[in-house]
Amino acid sequence: MKRLTSLLLAIFIITGIIPSAFAAYTDADPYADYYDSTLRLQDLGVLNGYDDGSFRPDNSITRAEFTKIVICMMDKDTEARAAGSYSSFFDVPGGSWFAPYINYAVTKDILSGYSDGSFGPYKTISLAEAVTILMRTLGYSEESVGYYWPNNYMSAAASLGMTEGINPDSNAQLTRASAAILVDRAMFTKPSGQNQNADTYLDTLGCTVLDDALILDKDKSSNNVTVLAGNLKLNNAQTYILKSQLEINEGDVFEHAVIDKNGYLAGIRKYGSTGSIASQTAIINKVTENNIEYTATDGRKGVYKADNDFIIYSGSSKMTFASAKSLCTNGTDITFYGNSYGAWNIAVVGSSSDVDPVLASKNYTDTDTVLEGIDINKTNLVIYRNGEAASLSDIQVNDVVYYNTRANIIDVYSKKVTGSYYSASPSKAYVESVTVGGKSYEIGYSAATSKLDASSGAFAIGDKITLLLGKNDKIAFVTDNSTGFDYFEYGVLLSTSTRTAAEGANEGNTEFIATMFMADGQEHDIVTDKLYKDHIGRFMRITYSGGVASLNTQSNSGLRNYEGTISLENRTIADRYVLKDAIIFQLTSDSDAAVASCELLDFDSLTSKSINTSQLINVVTANKFGDIAILFVKDLESTSQFGVISGFVKTGSETTGYKIFSDGASASYMLSNISTINTSAGSGVAFRAGGGTITSISPMYKIAGATSIGAVEGGRIMLSGTIYKLADKVQIVDVTGSEKMREYSIDELARMTNITSVTLYSDKSLSNGGVARIITVTTSNK
Repeated sequence: MKRLTSLLLAIFIITGIIPSAFAAYTDADPYADYYDSTLRLQDLGVLNGYDDGSFRPDNSITRAEFTKIVICMMDKDTEARAAGSYSSFFDVPGGSWFAPYINYAVTKDILSGYSDGSFGPYKTISLAEAVTILMRTLGYSEESVGYYWPNNYMSAAASLGMTEGINPDSNAQLTRASAAILVDRAMFTKPSGQNQNADTYLDTLGCTVLDDALILDKDKSSNNVTVLAGNLKLNNAQTYILKSQLEINEGDVFEHAVIDKNGYLAGIRKYGSTGSIASQTAIINKVTENNIEYTATDGRKGVYKADNDFIIYSGSSKMTFASAKSLCTNGTDITFYGNSYGAWNIAVVGSSSDVDPVLASKNYTDTDTVLEGIDINKTNLVIYRNGEAASLSDIQVNDVVYYNTRANIIDVYSKKVTGSYYSASPSKAYVESVTVGGKSYEIGYSAATSKLDASSGAFAIGDKITLLLGKNDKIAFVTDNSTGFDYFEYGVLLSTSTRTAAEGANEGNTEFIATMFMADGQEHDIVTDKLYKDHIGRFMRITYSGGVASLNTQSNSGLRNYEGTISLENRTIADRYVLKDAIIFQLTSDSDAAVASCELLDFDSLTSKSINTSQLINVVTANKFGDIAILFVKDLESTSQFGVISGFVKTGSETTGYKIFSDGASASYMLSNISTINTSAGSGVAFRAGGGTITSISPMYKIAGATSIGAVEGGRIMLSGTIYKLADKVQIVDVTGSEKMREYSIDELARMTNITSVTLYSDKSLSNGGVARIITVTTSNK
C-alpha cells in the first residue's frame, strides 16, 4: 500500500557535529549494514557527519546526545526547549543544552534516571537503553512487553526487526553506526497497539514514503528518475529529482523510496529477508497475438500470455499491451514485474535512450511524412502529447517534440511559460537556469542556452521571452513568441505584495509583485509597474515593457454570445468552437477574499451541460473565427467537497474506502483507482465523489488548534488571541464520538461551554490565503 504525506522534515544534529556536504562519508564502508542508513539520514537532514567529511561509525554516543536525537525525531524540539531548562537530576545543570530534552523525555515516560538521583548525561548509552527509549516512543510499555528489563524491550524490538544485524549484547556501548540503524528503522516503524492508525515518525515529520518502489527510468543527462510505487498495475509513475550520492539504476526495486519536501528522491530502503517485487528480465523472440515468447537472461525460454489491458512501460510512458505491441519486437529487452514470480502486473520494454528535441515549426497534419527533417515511420507509430494518446495533427507550432525512431514513439510537450527574463544563474555567461514569472527553470538543451547566455543574439535581462518546456519541465527552446496566441498573456490576480529585489536588474530596489494564477495551473510572481491590490480576483491581460508588467482588466461585454449548451462531442460552447489547448480558469475563492484562489478545469471532463452569464466572467478568443481560447468562470463545476473522516471501509485489513461526515450526514465511499491517504478519524479532508466512489481525496491543512474558543461570530473566530477567517459555508463538526458526529451552527458554537479542543481545517495554507472550511470540536459530554 502506498503511503503519501507532504509536510516539513526537520530533525536533528547532534551537538558538536556540523552538517557536511551531501557526499559519501570518507570513512564509511559502502558494504556495511549501516551505510544505507547513514546516507538516507544525511539526505533527509536527520544525521550528519563531521566537518572533515567523516562519519566515525565506531564512535560512541552519550545518553544526553541520544536523548536529543529522539526528542527531535519526535518533532518535539521546540516544545522541549519551551518547557524550560530546570533539572530534576543533580548531574544535569539547569542551564545546560541537554537539560530541556532530558526533562521533556522524563515527563513523557520515555526514559528515566538512576536510583541515586543521577541521569548520567555524559555516560555512553547502552544498546538496551537506546532500544528502550525508541520502543517507548513507538508506544510500547512494560504493560505490553513485560517487566523483565532489558529482555522485555530487546525482544519486542527484535520481533520488529529493529535490532537485526546489531551486536545483541544489551550492555554494549551504542556506536554511531548502530544508532543510525536503530533510528532509521524506528522512523519506518508504525506505532503499537491503539496507535496502529498513526503515521510513522518518517511520515509525520514530513517525508513522502513510497512503498514497493520500482525505478522505471533514469534520465542519463540529469538526476531525474521515474518511480512506480504501490500497486504496479493501477498506480501511475512519478518523476523525482535524485540526490546525487544515491546509487540507483533502472529496474531497481526497493521496499521504500523516501521523497523529501523539495521533490528529491532522498533515500531508499532495500527489502529485508522477506518480501520483494518479483521480476524476470528477458529478450523478446516474437509476439503472436497475445503471447510474448522470450529467452530469459539465464537462458531459459518462456511464453507469457498478456491480455490487451496488460500494462507496458517504455521509459516513463505507460500504455496497454494492445497499443504497445509494436514495441515488443524481436531482440527488444523486456522485464516483467509482479507480486510473485509468473503473476506479472506490468512489463518494461527497452531502455530510455537520449533523444534530442526538435521544435515544431508548423501545425502538422496526418498526411505529413517528415517531422522537422526526420522521416516519419507511420507503421505502428505511437504519439503522446502531454502524456495522452495523440496523432500527428495534434502537433502544433512551437511544440517540443522528441522522436525516438528506435521505438517509433513521438513524445510532444506543449507547456510554455511567458514573462520577463528576470535573472540568470549562476551567471548569464554560464547560465544553467533562469527565473521567469517568479519561478526558476533549468536549461535542458543547448539550443536554449544559446538564447539565454551572454552570446551575441541572446535575449537580454528584462526582455519578454517564452520558454518552451520539454521533458521534466526543462527548457528546450526559447522564443519571443511575437506571432501566435499566447496563453501566458492572461491570468487571474491572486494577491499583491512588495519586496526588495535580491537579484536581477532591480537588485536592492523595491519591487511591486503580482501573484498570478496562470495557464500552467501554477502561481507566478510577476514584477509590475504598480500595486494592483484593488484588482484581486480579476482576470487580467499582461503586457511587458522594460522588464516590468502592466496588468489590464479585460472587458466582459458580449458574454451572452457564449451562453448556451456545452457539447463535449463537438467541442463547442453555444456553438462556438473550443480550441484543443483551451484553458478554463475557475474562481474558487469567496468574493471578498483578501487572497483569491483558482483552479483549472478540463473541457473534456466537464459535467455541466450548459453555461450562463452568471457563471461567465471573461472569454478570450484566439483567431478571426472566434474560437474560444480562454474561459474565466465561477460555479461552473462543483469543486472539492469538504468533510471529516468518521471511519474506514475495510476489506480484510486493507483500507478500501472512507466514511466521511459532510454537510450534516455521514456516508461511505469506496476508492476509485486512487491511493489511500495518511489520515485518522476526526481529521478534515477535501474530496470529490460520485456514485458512491471517491475519485480524489487529500488531507486538509490544519491551520490552527486550541483547547477553547476566544470568540466567534459571523465570518471569523478567535483562537489563542489570533483571529481566523471562516469560509461562507464553514462546517462545524463535533468529533467527540467518530461514529456519532453532529453538526453545529455558528450560533450554537458560540453558546457552547463544554469544548475541550477545537481545530480549524482549510484547503490551503494560511500563507496562501487559507480560510477555515471545517471546524472540529471535542466536548466533555454530548
